[in-house]
Amino acid sequence: MAHSELFQPIKVGTQTLQHRVVLTPMTRIRSTNVPSNPLMAKYYSQRASRPGTLLITEATFIEPQAIVAWKEITDAVHANGSSIFLQLWALGLAPRSVTLREDGFELVGPSPVPINPEKYDTPRVLTVIEIHEYVRAYAQAAKNAVEGGFHGVEDEYGGSVEKRSRLALEVVDAVVEAVGQDRTGFTHFSSSLRTLHPDMAYLHAVQPDVSSRSPEESNDFIRALWSPKPLVTCGGYTRKTAIERADTTGDLIAFGKTFISNPDLSTRLENDIQLGAPDPKTFYTPGEEG
Repeated sequence: MAHSELFQPIKVGTQTLQHRVVLTPMTRIRSTNVPSNPLMAKYYSQRASRPGTLLITEATFIEPQAIVAWKEITDAVHANGSSIFLQLWALGLAPRSVTLREDGFELVGPSPVPINPEKYDTPRVLTVIEIHEYVRAYAQAAKNAVEGGFHGVEDEYGGSVEKRSRLALEVVDAVVEAVGQDRTGFTHFSSSLRTLHPDMAYLHAVQPDVSSRSPEESNDFIRALWSPKPLVTCGGYTRKTAIERADTTGDLIAFGKTFISNPDLSTRLENDIQLGAPDPKTFYTPGEEG
């Protein structure tokens, strides 16, 4: 299967990849708000060991301290001839108020509605001025990321209603203005993004029909809007389904748990070498195991 599209080169933004096996963003809880764990440089370097691999990092706060701390990691990835994008995020309603207060922040949101009234505090509503400040913060975070050695950035957000799209699209505009379309990747709003930013590096989406949980759902509507530009999909792929998807659609295929237990994943997949089984007990531990 070495001739499968999964193992063929593709250009993503400014980078030419040598295959289409991608490390998907994962929250490992191995650091606080900056990548202070010394194992992280080794972790990313291992998964970048095959030149021409694309890595997308776990979500990182849109603040200078959090992004500058990645420099050692990006240097290690560059040394292996691979590419790395930083996933940016603002936590929104998810963090605990007590944790925010310890760092001098408060819980804010688009409306005074908590995620779960029994478990989360009610957020203060953001003002229009503050929303614009978030947009500028994303743009500055994107600049900091590129200056810190990242080949581009990806944003993580949710929602599909038009009114929810407004902030996200404003963020896209600001980030693209800051670092360029070919250094930016996003996960939603494909039709608007193709119109506004046709040279964006990629879109990244969960592929629902890979799992039997949603066999009737599909990302074909995104492909129809975005093709032939790069689309990264993830969602429980096996070697067989990844090859089938890449050969059928040309998608880049992102792996999470399988990449944790197999740092040389692309080589194993290409040569049909048995994969190491992931150990969920080590997913969120601070040590070297896992």
